[in-house]
Amino acid sequence: MIPVVSAEVQEGTTGLNDNISDSANELMKNQDIQTIIGAAISSERIQVDEKNQTFLNLYESPGEKIIKGMKTRAYSDSQITVVLSSQGYSWDPKTGACWKGTAPTEAELKIINQIRGKNYSPFNRESTLQKTALATTSLRQEYRQMRTTSGTTYFGVYDYMKPGQMVTSSTGTYQHVVTTHVGRKTSSTTECWVEAGVADSVADPQRRYFTYDNDEGGWSFHGNAGAADVSTYQIYVSDTLESAGYKYNVWINGNWVRTEHLAFRQNYVDQANEIWADGTNAFSSDTSITNFRDSYLYHNNGYSWWATNVPTDFNSVGSRISQSKVVSGNAYDWQMWIP
Repeated sequence: MIPVVSAEVQEGTTGLNDNISDSANELMKNQDIQTIIGAAISSERIQVDEKNQTFLNLYESPGEKIIKGMKTRAYSDSQITVVLSSQGYSWDPKTGACWKGTAPTEAELKIINQIRGKNYSPFNRESTLQKTALATTSLRQEYRQMRTTSGTTYFGVYDYMKPGQMVTSSTGTYQHVVTTHVGRKTSSTTECWVEAGVADSVADPQRRYFTYDNDEGGWSFHGNAGAADVSTYQIYVSDTLESAGYKYNVWINGNWVRTEHLAFRQNYVDQANEIWADGTNAFSSDTSITNFRDSYLYHNNGYSWWATNVPTDFNSVGSRISQSKVVSGNAYDWQMWIP
């Protein structure tokens, strides 16, 4: 598990405008900065259900626009960090990755790492007890997963997801995650993927939207999610190849939250419902419905609705999560619950 990468002040980085104070108040008074921010924030939101791949390939996120605009004017990395932070953004100066949201606290990250630690992978699922330590016991995981059989066809996904109640308890389900992954291993031992979804746990008993990249940027939270909220999740890997990989963007409900990189443009795509319990604790009953529906996948010829025409594996470990999957309209309507 890679911790959240916070943009660091780059001591010793200089530029033509380094005479401007790095203090937020002074920097934010600068008209150049106000112009850059004004041009950037207009791209925070895109049209929901955007299928135009020309637009998606050319899209520049507000974080990118601020970084590019300030670098063009020779501002330093430390000054860029100040301005990005004023808008709730973070970045990695080494790769140009940028994202929006709130990082986990140190205590939250410790719990996350205990549950979804170094052995977690959306590609190779464990079918036995996960041996990460939580106090003096271990966690075990059950899940259901809907995954494309091809990792060399699709470079993005758009789906609708409702998380349900995601009941958690110290004596039952310790953590519950409903998520969409996009990625592919670069080798048998090297992971490279991004995900977006909703997470809830005993340590943080409020459903929250989140995104995560396993090797760039780490975890980020994007506000609270209602049990009955049907939200859209869009992950698109562009045709722009940078030094860190193919640039991708993530939007939740049409709002930009992440611009980072994957090793490949074409990747596996999966949707998953994952639960963990501590020791021998029984998983909590949760009869509310978790639902993925109306999903489609981007590819070279446009997009395909995710239905029986897309070769798909339905995988699972354990039997606690019940499911119903039918094609409704154009795509799968996949519902899950815990009796």
